[in-house]
Amino acid sequence: MSTRQRIATAWQGLMPRERRLLMLGGVALAVLLSWWWVIDPAIKMRKKMQQQLPELRAQSMQMRVLAQEAATLPAAVPLAQSLSRQEIERLLMDSGLKAEQVTLTDSSVILNFSDVPFSGLTDYLQKAQREQQLTVIQATITARDRIDRVDAKISLQRPS
Repeated sequence: MSTRQRIATAWQGLMPRERRLLMLGGVALAVLLSWWWVIDPAIKMRKKMQQQLPELRAQSMQMRVLAQEAATLPAAVPLAQSLSRQEIERLLMDSGLKAEQVTLTDSSVILNFSDVPFSGLTDYLQKAQREQQLTVIQATITARDRIDRVDAKISLQRPS
């Protein structure tokens, strides 16, 4: 006799009241297991998400503000194709400087200054970084006896 037949025979041997109790117990067990595995985790996740919602909304608002700020920023200055002596000298003159020696290579510039204002030198370096995308790779600056006066040798390079 197979297992299925034995179970069917045992089921038929039960009283109707016992059959109802076993069916109710089976339904109760199915409801209990579905509560533990499906419904309870979903309720806990919903509570957790409700707690995180204000923080996520604040982050979303902050991202919108940052996006609006980014939209109002000026467009990036296009990268000049090559370094020109005229452009370098123009920026130097705008900062009130005159270099004793300007040495140009493909992507770098070496400038030598004697007795120039330090404030003008820093002004030039900011403009060179902003307008020509040059960065200082080496600098030797020596103070003079007078205030705000220096001798300098600066190597600038454009990133590759």
